[in-house]
Amino acid sequence: MNRSHLGAAALTFALVAASCGSDETATPVTTETDGAESDGMEMNGMDMEGMNMGDASAVRADDVVGAALATGDFVLLDTRPQGFDDVTGTAWVARHPAGTTVTVELEGLIPDADYISHLHADTCANDGGEHYQFEIGGSTMPPNEVHLAFTSDEDGNGFMTAENHQIVGLDAVAFVVHPADLIDNKIACVDFVELEAGAAAAAIDAGVDPSLVDHDDMNHDDMDDMDDMDDMEESMLPSGFDIEALHGVDDQINEGTFDPATQGPIVNAALALVSGTPGLVELETALADLSAAIADGDAEAAAPLAAAAHDVAHDLEHHDDMDHDDMDHDDMDHDDT
Repeated sequence: MNRSHLGAAALTFALVAASCGSDETATPVTTETDGAESDGMEMNGMDMEGMNMGDASAVRADDVVGAALATGDFVLLDTRPQGFDDVTGTAWVARHPAGTTVTVELEGLIPDADYISHLHADTCANDGGEHYQFEIGGSTMPPNEVHLAFTSDEDGNGFMTAENHQIVGLDAVAFVVHPADLIDNKIACVDFVELEAGAAAAAIDAGVDPSLVDHDDMNHDDMDDMDDMDDMEESMLPSGFDIEALHGVDDQINEGTFDPATQGPIVNAALALVSGTPGLVELETALADLSAAIADGDAEAAAPLAAAAHDVAHDLEHHDDMDHDDMDHDDMDHDDT
């Protein structure tokens, strides 16, 4: 298979994940981008590089030395849209002392289209069930979940690898792929089978070797403080809407990293969550304008629209200590937000 690694993502926000169970579908974004992992999001001095949706240059799961490896071939799901009857492929999950690596390789996809895929906690007989989460009921974005985003090549091949600095549990049993613009339509699923029985449990028991993980990219104490602040705020945003996703898109675009293949699905999933919701018309309009600019590949237009959508979303969070209408994104350093 020719490994297509177009459309790698750095932000692994589960705005896309939250849409998987929704009846809404997002506006299509089909844009070719070159494959390396995007720069990590900066927040309070934290480089969120560990929160990624894929790095095609990373070591494949099936090439990780000494890993406990599980794999399986994709089977088609009844929820697949038209045009995906010939999809085949394989996924691998590797548990190792530096965390978890997942690789997906597919053929028979619609060419030059965007796809999103997730590690799931139930078997393919149940369409994969819910997304696998390290903390059940926690964040719906990586690193609490494992997501891969990619764009198929002109022959309909897709390839991506994602890494996580934690070791997934034994309940990470399946892997599901969707079209990015039809999140509710699961195409195919893999049931993972261990190559060596008991190896996964042994890897989990051994745990992560801290010397193999670069923790400079994420300050978990700061993340805990942010979660505590979120808990104190009354939000008008719908369940599953993670404002940090929008923050990341805003940061990336305003810092010159324009990646429609990864930012488009994030914005589209957010738009699907708020569309038609009373009281969220302003946010819906802002996200729709941003989605259109990203779909057009217009980075210059997208920059102020991303800042505007980010501000509107923050207003809906009812921050008592900060009036986000007064923040001028053109004058502020996003590293300090």
